[in-house]
Amino acid sequence: MEKFEAVLSILGLDTKPTNASEAYEVFRKVKEVESIIEKRLKELRKDMFELAEKEGVADDKGSFTVEFEDGTGYQKQARTSISIKKDEVIDYAKAVGLHTIIRHDKIISAEADREEVIKIVEKEKPDWIDIVEEVDEEELEKCVLEGLIPMEEFEGLVDRKVTYALVDLAKRKNRK
Repeated sequence: MEKFEAVLSILGLDTKPTNASEAYEVFRKVKEVESIIEKRLKELRKDMFELAEKEGVADDKGSFTVEFEDGTGYQKQARTSISIKKDEVIDYAKAVGLHTIIRHDKIISAEADREEVIKIVEKEKPDWIDIVEEVDEEELEKCVLEGLIPMEEFEGLVDRKVTYALVDLAKRKNRK
């Protein structure tokens, strides 16, 4: 707690308010300091990413690790996510005959009275039901794993996004 109290004292935020006006004033000062610190952290994060690429060790996943002699350090950690390009996958599946990838879901059209559809369903009013093609992601994954869809072609069916996280290696070391 000593660091906490010292920092509050330096910033003039260590007084206990005696009324709502004083409490509000301290609150506003704390929020201002928080904003300044957040801005500095963003700048520092950017600098650390640049230095990690310059001084760190790269791995095959696009991450860069900086380790210091005392066992601490940090990592610019690559995190990749992909999103399926629905229309491209459906067109591709049709073109190569992998129809199991396409799910045909029935949805209620926008013109339908939803409560009446619940009662009548498609038996009485089939024109209220629209068929929508959706990608069965599990089936798509299975087709890729089984080699029915080559990886090069799969890459054209998804959008890949890489983001980076700043990982403090000291925290990881302390967990062990």
